[in-house]
Amino acid sequence: MARTAQSAATRYLMFSLSFALAMYFAYKGEWDKTGLFLLTMALLLWAYLRHGSVWLAFWHFQRGNFERTDAILKTLSPERLDVVNQSYYYWLKGLMEARMNALMAAKNFFDQVRPERLINETHRKNFRSHVTQLQTRLSPHTS
Repeated sequence: MARTAQSAATRYLMFSLSFALAMYFAYKGEWDKTGLFLLTMALLLWAYLRHGSVWLAFWHFQRGNFERTDAILKTLSPERLDVVNQSYYYWLKGLMEARMNALMAAKNFFDQVRPERLINETHRKNFRSHVTQLQTRLSPHTS
């Protein structure tokens, strides 16, 4: 279920192929097939905008490209994401804030994560580990 760079390349290839086929069938005057491939393109674009952006931001974060991660996060509105992607959005926002030593802001984002919505146990363990690390960093500040 995890999104990878390979699946992004696959989606791009599918989008490009759908575009080429839509143009071919439009040229041939086969409008039903043209419509089918235009619909495929629209669904791929919708899926990327709805789900892919959070995963792309995580992908950049894992590679240390924090400027790109921040730029992607600024384009997202958590209210428009489904509940699973909202949790990943808040987790990543918390990680970005913790990275900048804005520990209370990070805690506020982590508090919005619903761990049961993370897609697997490994992600839940990683999230809990980040929460523990943040609590450790916060403890001298709250004493």
